[in-house]
Amino acid sequence: MQDDSCKEQADDQSFEEKRENNMGRDPLLKEHSSIVREGDYFILVFADNRKIFAQALKSRKGKSPPVKINKRSYPTSNIIGLPYGTVLELCMGELKPLPEGEDIVPSFPTRLLDGDSVPGVSSALESLEANADDSTFPSMNPEQKNDNRNLVDDNKSQSLQIEEIEKMIQEGTHGSAIVNKLIANSSTFDQKTEFSKAKYIKKKQQKYQQRCRIVRCTPHTICETVFANRPRLLLNMREDTLGQMLSHSNVSAGCQVLVYEQCAGVITGALAWRMGGYGNILSIYDGQQPAFLEMIRRYNLSFSENFSIKWIHSGDALIYNDDVNVLSDHNNNDEPDQEKLERESLHWPCPLQKHTAGYLDTMKSAREKRNFLAKRCARFARKLTRQSPMECKEMLEKRKSDSVRNKDGG
Repeated sequence: MQDDSCKEQADDQSFEEKRENNMGRDPLLKEHSSIVREGDYFILVFADNRKIFAQALKSRKGKSPPVKINKRSYPTSNIIGLPYGTVLELCMGELKPLPEGEDIVPSFPTRLLDGDSVPGVSSALESLEANADDSTFPSMNPEQKNDNRNLVDDNKSQSLQIEEIEKMIQEGTHGSAIVNKLIANSSTFDQKTEFSKAKYIKKKQQKYQQRCRIVRCTPHTICETVFANRPRLLLNMREDTLGQMLSHSNVSAGCQVLVYEQCAGVITGALAWRMGGYGNILSIYDGQQPAFLEMIRRYNLSFSENFSIKWIHSGDALIYNDDVNVLSDHNNNDEPDQEKLERESLHWPCPLQKHTAGYLDTMKSAREKRNFLAKRCARFARKLTRQSPMECKEMLEKRKSDSVRNKDGG
C-alpha cells in the first residue's frame, strides 16, 4: 500500500511539472523542423541559380517522381533526416549528401595562380573581378604572362571527344575527374589568363560536377522559385511584392482574411503560414474545386494551419447585379446542410463496416493492416474536420473580414 501511495504521489508530481512547463506555451505554435521529414517538400538550389521543387519520399509507388533533374528522376529516400542547408552532389542515379562545410561550387585544388591554391572557383572569380583595374589587361600589365589575344575558338583545342566523356559518365566517373581530364586535354588552357582559367573551370564544373543545396519551403523561397521558373503563373509577382502585400493587408493571427487570387495558391499558403493556424482564411475559387491544392501542400503546413483555410466558391460568395460584384448579404434558403448533418452523425472512433473488416482480414502482414487503418483514420479525420460550403458562406456573412486581398492582375 505504501508503494502504491508513493507511486501515485510521483505521478501527481510529474503531472504538475508537465502542467507548469506547458503553461504559457502556445498550443498551436510548433517550431519548424530543422531536418527533412518524410513527405516534406523542399527546394534544391543549384550554382547556376536553378531552383527545383522536390519531395522526400521513401516509396514512390503510385506517385509522381520525387524530383526530376535534367530529364532524369532521382530518389529522395536518403534525404530524409538530413538538415536543411545540406549540399548534395548529382551522382549516377542518386543525390549524394556531402560533408558539412562543402559548398555548391566545388573547390578546385589545382594551382592556377602562380603558387596560390584556389579553394573555390567562384571565390577566385569574385576576387579577380573585385580587384580588376587597368593593370588587368595584358597591354597595361607587363608582369602578365599569358593573354587571350591569340586564342581562336574553333572547337579544335579539346582533344577529348564527346563519346569518351559520355562513356566516363555512364561508367560513373566522378565529376572532378572529368574536369581534370578536360583540362589536361585542352591545348589552350595554359595559354589563358588566370581569370579565363577560373571561368573555364567553373563552366565545366557546373556541367559535369553539379551540386545543389537543400532549402526549406517558406513563402519567400516558394515565391522566389515559382517566379524563377514560371513568372507568368504568379502574374510577375516577386517575393518582395508578396511581403509588402502581407505587411500592408493587416494580416495577423486571429483575423479573418478574404482572398481572391490567381497566383496558383502562393498567397493563400503564405497567409496560412503567417497566421499560424489562428483565424480564418476565406479563399474564393472558380471551377468545380480549388485548382491550387498542390501549391498549398508545398508549404508543409500543420493541421491547424491547413484547417484555417476555408474554401468558398465564387458563386456562393458573389452575386451579380448590374454587372457589379457585391458580397451576398442574405441567405433566405431553408435547405438543410446535408454535409454538416452527415458529419454530425459520425461518431469517433468509427466502427468498421463488414466489407471493410472482410478486406482487412485478407491482408497478410500487420504492417499492411496498420498502413491501411492509418489511411482510413486520416480520411475520416479530414471528413470530421472539414467544414461544408454552407458553413463557410455563413462565416463570410456573419463577420466582416479584417483584410481583403485581390490579386488577379487587375
